[in-house]
Amino acid sequence: MSCIRFLTWVGLCVALVCGAARAQGFGNYEHFPVPAAGSFGIVGAALEDGRLLLWNGDTVYLQFAPGADSFSPVGSGYVGDPGFLIPFPNGNDFLLGAGFGGNLYRFNPGEPADYSPAALIGSVSHYAAAFLSDELLLLDVGTFDPETFETGSQLVTFDLSGAKAGITPVVTKGPEYFSSDAKTVDKPDGAYSSSVFTDTANGIVYAMDGNTTELRRFSVAALVNAHNTAADLDWAADGTLVGDPGDFLSGGVSAIDVSGRLVIAGFGGVQFVAPSLGNPANAAVVETLAPAGSFEFYSVIYNPYFDSIITRIFNGDVQTQEETLVNVPALGLTGLGILTMLLAGVALKRR
Repeated sequence: MSCIRFLTWVGLCVALVCGAARAQGFGNYEHFPVPAAGSFGIVGAALEDGRLLLWNGDTVYLQFAPGADSFSPVGSGYVGDPGFLIPFPNGNDFLLGAGFGGNLYRFNPGEPADYSPAALIGSVSHYAAAFLSDELLLLDVGTFDPETFETGSQLVTFDLSGAKAGITPVVTKGPEYFSSDAKTVDKPDGAYSSSVFTDTANGIVYAMDGNTTELRRFSVAALVNAHNTAADLDWAADGTLVGDPGDFLSGGVSAIDVSGRLVIAGFGGVQFVAPSLGNPANAAVVETLAPAGSFEFYSVIYNPYFDSIITRIFNGDVQTQEETLVNVPALGLTGLGILTMLLAGVALKRR
């Protein structure tokens, strides 16, 4: 291949990639893993190289290459109904949370292995989690009053280092946030409680009450101090309301995209929210995606490498009715650099 023809080929490919970066759409993964027996869903996160790490309630899967419709099992025996899969702050390991039943597993995709007792690092029933520090975890935990039969939730801390064993309640939602048979938001079967998410750059934790659809933010420093001093924070008094109740979907914040927008999934779609850090009351939805319609419950995995999302749709009790879609990623400069390297590699090989 002549130099001129090679450069022309590169130019055409770059033009095609740039065109794809402007187009956003959804398509189905044909080979996405399915939930394990007894599990309702799949959770996942993106590695730094853009590949997805997924957990279905027994097996951990690793994507063959960024964006590829191919997922290989890399570890089995991690039993539990998946609640979350999030990276440790060290960037190497991932924490798997088994929701009800509460097993917490550590998994290193760089050195994948089947389950062994050494992988189990704690157990506390939960719905969602986020890191406050390298070993301090914040969990959204359900509560139940056997006398009144009222349900609610708490934000609790859990020290994975073992320095302070057990859970420490730090934020309790008052009786006005309890839900009974008459729910403000009736989630579909198999849905999880609202996500919690740490904005490490700004020292903020976002938490949602799925019953009143209030999104509030808390200072990471205040939560850590509450853990260290065994103090309680008040949901309303210590948590800053973001927007107005009902503005955002009940699933809570799952991620912050490369533009600094909050990614919120739930019943009705996936929202992108400008957080208005200086005045959170002005936070507003700037975009909503609902590829399967606005009458479904969505969960989301965000991939910062591509600035793309993978949505899973819960539209019935039958697990085979669940769909997995991914939006066309905007490759950006990173993707263009990889493409150029690949094309250069082809040229060298031909030479």
